[in-house]
Amino acid sequence: MTGTIDPLAEPAQQQLAFPISMYDETGKIILNAILSPSTYEGYKEANILFVEGIYDSTLNYVVEGEVVSRVSNPTTILGLELSSLPSGSVIYIDSSSYPSDESTMTLSFSHAGTYKVVVKCFPFTDKTFEVTV
Repeated sequence: MTGTIDPLAEPAQQQLAFPISMYDETGKIILNAILSPSTYEGYKEANILFVEGIYDSTLNYVVEGEVVSRVSNPTTILGLELSSLPSGSVIYIDSSSYPSDESTMTLSFSHAGTYKVVVKCFPFTDKTFEVTV
């Protein structure tokens, strides 16, 4: 079977834009972009870490070049005690942050009120609690 190639024929489909998600060495998605073909090729040649497609960094990360779902954060709260904190967590209370390598942490507040408490520890999803004291 023989075929012919017509160099003047229009390609069946020419991709003019490449949606990508860039990620860092830990797999955290840090940027979504749409690249021109030349920029896309330049990124590939420069070994920039990216996957094709636009992905939500709050739900996904990259493992060995494949997009996977982030793991549910196991942290729980009972009263003012956070439990099952993943190692390396950072607890955010309003605008302050508190790093922790402990599996439990007791919260204390100097003023009555309602506080937003967010536990972050990549690759786990962020976990948010509302605490009223």
